[in-house]
Amino acid sequence: MDWMLFQAINGEAGHWAVLDRLAEFSATYIVVILAALLVVAWFTGARPLERARRQRAAIYAVVAAVLGLVVEKIIGDVYYRPRPFVAHHVHQLVAHAADSSMPSSHAIFGFAVAVALLLVSRRLGLVALALAVIMCLARVYVGVHYPGDVTVGALIGGLLALAISLFDPYLDRLIAPALNVAKRLHVA
Repeated sequence: MDWMLFQAINGEAGHWAVLDRLAEFSATYIVVILAALLVVAWFTGARPLERARRQRAAIYAVVAAVLGLVVEKIIGDVYYRPRPFVAHHVHQLVAHAADSSMPSSHAIFGFAVAVALLLVSRRLGLVALALAVIMCLARVYVGVHYPGDVTVGALIGGLLALAISLFDPYLDRLIAPALNVAKRLHVA
């Protein structure tokens, strides 16, 4: 099933120049746009309470992403899944190392950001979610991940962001010093 979905998505690569360039950009640079959304979340919010919630969400997204990358490393070390371009003849549009394909670190980051922001700002969260989905599809389209890789990455990132937000009262003591330093530096 995973291979059939991969073929359906990646099979279009190389036939549409504009779509190929868009997918290459999305697969490579949406992660930067998502990071920029965290900066936007940090500095926006009409009321002080809303701004503080957005700042916490930005911190939670980063913590979830870092934890997700640890999980990704463990899974990659325990279960090596060759990338599609290693195991098959595919349309590979972006260069990538031949390391383990499962799970996608881009998907982990994208969904950690999307879920964390969605919990505090519907507008920012939906934008981040749309970008994360586009990025995941693009990673398959350009031939560096299977659909299962991005699905597992999305679940890891999203569930970690949700879990971290559930521990908000306990994490508040850890986050408060970082927010106080940011306020003293006039970036909060």
